[in-house]
Amino acid sequence: MVKVSSPFAEVKDSLYLESLRCFRCGLCRTGCPIFEAQRSEDWNTRGRILLIRGLVLGDIPPSQQLVDRIFSCTLCKKCEALCPSKVNVTHLIHEARLRMVNDGVMPPNSYVKQRESILSLGTTTGKRSAPLDELIGFVEGVSRKNSTIFHVGCVASYSYPLIARLALETLTRHVSLGIMSTEKCCGGVLPTLGYDRDFKKYAEENVRMFEEKNVEEIVALCPMCYNTFKEEYPWSINVAHTSQIYEELLDAGKLSFTRRLDATITYHDPCHLGRYARIYEPPRKIIENIPGVKLIELEYNHEHSSCCGGPVRSSYPWIRDYLSDKIIRLASEIGASYIATACPTCFHNLYSASIISDSQVKVIMIDELVGFAAGFLSEIPLYKS
Repeated sequence: MVKVSSPFAEVKDSLYLESLRCFRCGLCRTGCPIFEAQRSEDWNTRGRILLIRGLVLGDIPPSQQLVDRIFSCTLCKKCEALCPSKVNVTHLIHEARLRMVNDGVMPPNSYVKQRESILSLGTTTGKRSAPLDELIGFVEGVSRKNSTIFHVGCVASYSYPLIARLALETLTRHVSLGIMSTEKCCGGVLPTLGYDRDFKKYAEENVRMFEEKNVEEIVALCPMCYNTFKEEYPWSINVAHTSQIYEELLDAGKLSFTRRLDATITYHDPCHLGRYARIYEPPRKIIENIPGVKLIELEYNHEHSSCCGGPVRSSYPWIRDYLSDKIIRLASEIGASYIATACPTCFHNLYSASIISDSQVKVIMIDELVGFAAGFLSEIPLYKS
């Protein structure tokens, strides 16, 4: 028998073994958004896996260059949708970040500040948690004592309160909802950056807060909040995304679209709503039910949807700008007058890109379309370029 002296026979590390599933076919290069922006193998999925393998074996020491390659991944999962070996890339990246953080190798400074903001202020924004009534305005009929809570999320609460208010007003016409007097961030950013221990403690504190309020269900506007509450929290309560509730109301005949909108609309699938939660059809069903609307698909849609770059916008803004601008450009090329999405973070990035590029494509949230078509909103979009 031939004696094998390579690390294959010696290394039992699970991270190393998972990395071996990649046989370097390079198909991920056709989907990795960071590679598309940077055009260098070390910024690509395959390159990152090789770097992680070298890190585990001790062949590659921690450095700023390594931090940039590992922490620039948006964890969008598009490479996983393409990978023939079904490598769990998000797990590899997460574990690498976790080990680096635990060994004292810090993420980019803006990510460190996000962690500090969540833990000390209860938001990702650097601003202390404030009462929702102050942020989005008082909404008639919304209770502070309700077993079903509407969770807005940091981006909509602090940057796009008109959208948050509209969604809450629309839903409370048909569904009994409450809000937390002062909403805290879901904390979902923490584990994506390797701060698992912080997240565990933070989530447990939030669970106790919800239990004290006898919360049994959460309706989330933000897809990342939706996934965090549903998949990462130590509880078993019901969690729904707003698009799912709109679809249920349509199916039950409780919500009807009476106002016509003669427009061509395309839909951008958010990573956390699409590839993470597998929720693709409710937003499309909403669009298709609006009188006068023609739905057309982007070149990259459903599980192959492009990432807007949202998770890396603070540390790698040029990458975010490139990715969001591309989506706006593709929407324009297919003749869309509106590009709709169901994620406040995607909305923020696409809206910013449309302003910078002076695009004629209007960026809009699904909630705005629902509000307009149902007659609750006189004109759209709420935020104009």
